[in-house]
Amino acid sequence: MKNNSLHQSLESAGVSEILPPDNNASYSIDGIVPNLVAFPRTVDEVSNILSIAYDHDVSIIPYGGGTKITLGNVPTSADVVLGLTELDAVVDYEPSDMTATFQSGTTVTSVQALLAGKGQFLPIQTPIPDLATIGGVLATAISGPASVSYGFPRDWLIGIKTVSANGIVTRAGGSVVKNVTGFDMSRLYTGSLGSLGVIVEATFKLAPRPAATKTLVVGSVNLTTLLASVQAVSVSGTRPDALVLVNSPICERIGLEGDGFALLASFNGRSSSVNQRIIEAKQVLSDHTIDSEAELDQQQSGHIWQRLIDLPWENSRPPDFSIRFNSVPSDVATIARQLDRTDLEHVVHGIVADFGIGTVRSLLWFNSESSIDRFDFDTLTFPITELGSGWVLERSPLQFKKEIDIWGTEPEGLPIMRRIKNKFDPKGIFNPGRFVSGI
Repeated sequence: MKNNSLHQSLESAGVSEILPPDNNASYSIDGIVPNLVAFPRTVDEVSNILSIAYDHDVSIIPYGGGTKITLGNVPTSADVVLGLTELDAVVDYEPSDMTATFQSGTTVTSVQALLAGKGQFLPIQTPIPDLATIGGVLATAISGPASVSYGFPRDWLIGIKTVSANGIVTRAGGSVVKNVTGFDMSRLYTGSLGSLGVIVEATFKLAPRPAATKTLVVGSVNLTTLLASVQAVSVSGTRPDALVLVNSPICERIGLEGDGFALLASFNGRSSSVNQRIIEAKQVLSDHTIDSEAELDQQQSGHIWQRLIDLPWENSRPPDFSIRFNSVPSDVATIARQLDRTDLEHVVHGIVADFGIGTVRSLLWFNSESSIDRFDFDTLTFPITELGSGWVLERSPLQFKKEIDIWGTEPEGLPIMRRIKNKFDPKGIFNPGRFVSGI
């Protein structure tokens, strides 16, 4: 009866699109099928939906492109999925000021295509950019290897518009670069997984698009050799814009030839500068025993890096497990060594070690004869935890996910996080149970 009343209230409020119930299963969250799926087309509609949902005491799952929907604990409830892809307008774009405002359902690919016409871009990397939305990028705070040079999505965010649990529209920040005094509320929503409110607009500062991008790829069957190469490149003046080591299963899946390990170093900037930095990097590496070396042009570079970023999140041949270890760059080599010598029988174990931002991913693919249990999982993660690194389980089989907090150990600031959640969402209607420690 409550669902019928909610449906009638939303229709009366003029919500543009409510899917027929037969389609709700397509928007299930960890096997939980929502009772209602709505697609508002304006900020006012979002406000109306949340106000009505608040009065009906129902839970809300904000839903963008769905590219990272596996991130988060199993929700305690999922009454309404709020689809945001119809909010895809360019609200404002000032090329001379190098700022732009987009509605949250705008895809990253469409944003970059617009900005490219003025020789500009938004310096963020995200999985599946054709589907990933601006709101989803901010809510999950998932980024790519270039963050070591350009910073994270929150570093480019200067203003945000959100809708609270009871439907009130609020703004934080502004539309110019120098506008913030006091606490920057925009950053509070970044990485909150939609647990504090619904992002409906975001304003960013922009950057000039690099004239050239190339990638140097060196390979070796010997991990120690490549780790020494990482150290040599890192202390040299070549300054790669991204520096990542991958093992053989990852090489195969992203289209790199050769056996063993590969080190990818990306260089962006003026063509002359990029070429000179690659020459210098090759000279630095000439003292190391490298089995293979390749130089990728701009198109090849873009393809390889995007494949690498997509890998944990893709829907075709996805990994059964994606575990992200969050560390510091100085510990990445140690973590990579530890993961490489961890034996998981009949499991394909891909390793992606980012020496720029300090993250290492274990990607596990099963066959018909293999899987891992909690003991295997602890065997993989415990030695890394002992090094002082945290982990996030980005993807796993549903049954495994039900038995674990995907965010790892409780953070020291958990009491503060709970107070913020209670202040912004007192009824706990946004993504209930999905964020850190069940927030």
